[in-house]
Amino acid sequence: MKKLLFSSLVLSIFMACEAIFIEDISNEEVTIIAPTDGSVLDKGTINFNWNSLENVDKYRLQIAKPSFTSATQVVLDSLVTSTTFGSDLASGEYQWRISGVNAEFETNYTTASFIVKAEDISAGIVTITAPVENSEVGVGTVEFTWNELNDADEYQLQIATPDFDSATSFVVDTRVETAFFNTSLAEGTYQWRIKALNSGFETRYTTTNFTVKPVDISGETVSLTTPANESEIDAGTIAFSWEALDNTDEYQIQIATPNFATATSFVVDETVDTATFNRDLPVGEYEWRVKAINANSETSYTTLSFTVK
Repeated sequence: MKKLLFSSLVLSIFMACEAIFIEDISNEEVTIIAPTDGSVLDKGTINFNWNSLENVDKYRLQIAKPSFTSATQVVLDSLVTSTTFGSDLASGEYQWRISGVNAEFETNYTTASFIVKAEDISAGIVTITAPVENSEVGVGTVEFTWNELNDADEYQLQIATPDFDSATSFVVDTRVETAFFNTSLAEGTYQWRIKALNSGFETRYTTTNFTVKPVDISGETVSLTTPANESEIDAGTIAFSWEALDNTDEYQIQIATPNFATATSFVVDETVDTATFNRDLPVGEYEWRVKAINANSETSYTTLSFTVK
């Protein structure tokens, strides 16, 4: 009976060890089906395919641009259970690699390079939306916008003063991936131009003239939002806010107690470049006012009263 029990125990241990044995696949290799090395593909969804490998639970798929040794971007790093995977890729040079994985081991990577060819955009035209031809904009931050061009990867934007023919240097010469760009410009006459590019082609420049000059805001009004007129507020940090005014460089905010007519000094007299301001105030009656300022002009003050209780 004891001999039978011992034999059963040995058999159970043997079966358990066999059950948890993991096949060493580290010397195996996954065979790539497509895209093969040197492939040139159309832009869009790229289907990656490889042969299945025994004793593999998952596959690690990685895609880099332009290669793994000089990657500017790892486009994908994912574990998948199937032997196919689709990914939308822009035009450019890529490498992809695949390895098999189980609970304990991983194969070496199999790697292939491929190119997603660019669409010919050379006949395309980038349409400028702002600043448009012969427009006038205010001194300060100027927003440049244009319509996106299909199959473009980026845009070359240049700004010169007074124009590109007589400019000694460019005010701006940059590439962006969006269809807008902001920069601060001083008063003067300018030209700006934009073209679209992808990995194989580029359009011609679209060029526009515009003028930057100070904008007269003296007839504008700053709209105060909080604290509202004649409101009551608990003592502590008071949040002051107002609506931002276009073509404004900064705001002058003043606070007096009990009001500006009888105040011997101001509680606050500061300039800020945002449309918000915070200040701790004790119990009392107050007036506050704000005006907008730019390089050429300023608005009148807008005044409200409030009480801190």
